[in-house]
Amino acid sequence: MNKKYFALFILILVAIFLLINYTVLNKDFTNQNNEGVTREELIKEEENKPRQTVDVKYQYKDDMHVFVGEIDLPTPCHSLKNKITNNGDITEVFLSIVNDGEVCAQVISTESYVINIPAKRDQTIIFYLDNEIVNLDIFEIPEDQDIYEATIFKKG
Repeated sequence: MNKKYFALFILILVAIFLLINYTVLNKDFTNQNNEGVTREELIKEEENKPRQTVDVKYQYKDDMHVFVGEIDLPTPCHSLKNKITNNGDITEVFLSIVNDGEVCAQVISTESYVINIPAKRDQTIIFYLDNEIVNLDIFEIPEDQDIYEATIFKKG
């Protein structure tokens, strides 16, 4: 009789161990898989990530957001145009590289830009380049320095 109870006890312990193992492993898998996010949602999220990063000097001074930067243009015949839209708490800056219609040598040229946005400090500002959202690598310049004279140094 003791052997039967001992075998039953071992069987119950094994069942409890398997149940705990299953729930822990299943929970870990769910957390690794972004808590139930579908594959299609992950692909869409990846596709919507910005593909380009733009370096900008930034300063908030006298209720004005000031962005100073440079963009590489494919030829000297291309120019940079900008359009700013304000929708309440979100300001969107659309930068576009446009060809002026001339035929030019394929020499990369750089064009500087300055964008001033009068807005409160916590305003959300989103930059687009050729209608694609871009990451901004922001180098904040203190208010007591001249943003146009400040130099940024990047490692790499």
